[in-house]
Amino acid sequence: ANAAVEILTVEQPTLEGILTKEPDFVAAQLPLLLGDDSKVAKRQDFADLGIPSYLSPGICNTRDDAGDIY
Repeated sequence: ANAAVEILTVEQPTLEGILTKEPDFVAAQLPLLLGDDSKVAKRQDFADLGIPSYLSPGICNTRDDAGDIY
């Protein structure tokens, strides 16, 4: 299924770049890409445009610093 998903960029996408694809849904795994402090866009930005979004929960949302794990 993942092979059918178009890669927009290997770097961080821009809101404008995402919107050129006329998405009907936007998903991200990292808050950096779709969180409250995102430089790309916030979930509310997409909601204001009528585009539903999903930010996958994960460790990036729950810890500020992973520290030295080794």
